[in-house]
Formats: sequence, C-alpha cells, structure tokens
Amino acid sequence: MTWRLYKVRLTGEGPSAEEEIVSEVDLSEVPSASSVSLVLPKKSLEIDTYKAVFTYEVVVSCANLMHLFLQMMPSFQMDTGTDKIRVYQEAKTYFRVVPTPLVAIMISGAASKITRGWDQEVSMEPGIW
Repeated sequence: MTWRLYKVRLTGEGPSAEEEIVSEVDLSEVPSASSVSLVLPKKSLEIDTYKAVFTYEVVVSCANLMHLFLQMMPSFQMDTGTDKIRVYQEAKTYFRVVPTPLVAIMISGAASKITRGWDQEVSMEPGIW
C-alpha cells in the first residue's frame, strides 16, 4: 500500500477537467504514507489543489487462489509476467486546501471543554494561557 500526493492545476470542471501535475509532495517523512489512511501533519500543505493516489498491491503465488480472488474483485488489474501473480488497484481523488476565516479566541470563564470526533475530548483552560 502506498500513497502519492501531487499538487495539480485543473482546467475545466467535473470529469472532463484536464489535469497538469505541478509537483509531487514528498511523503517520505509521513508514517501513514504506507497505510490505508493518509494522515498529513497540520499546516503541511500549501493552499492549492491536490491529487491523492492510493495504490494497493497483493502478490499471489497460487493460481487457484488467484482465480477465486479475481472472481470476487473483477475490477483489479493483473500482471502475470512471472510465476507469481501481482494484483493491484489504484484509486485517486482530488481535494483543495483553502484558507479558513475561523479564528479561535479563548476567554477566561468561557466554556472549558469541547468534544470533537468520536470519544475525543479537547480540554481548554482559557484562564491559564
């Protein structure tokens, strides 16, 4: 499993938009670049448009097992140049990083606790800072 991330320039809208790759984003220091979910450090991307590409690959040496796998996952590509069979799939998505008008202001005596996400609490102590 690997992630690749590109800064892109899109011309047009929707599926017919043309893409020009401006640069590749270095993910060598991002631990999640070889896992199912890509988690980027905050403020690590500039305000721009990006293309994320996820590649999943499985190497199978048993032809019978491969036949069953392809019946279950018919959209996968297959490379049979060796005695082992390499099955891979690639998915991509586009996203934009945009500036936010939100500004956090902490006021003494205000709410001191917020909840965000599933069972994730963030405690705030505005009187201390």
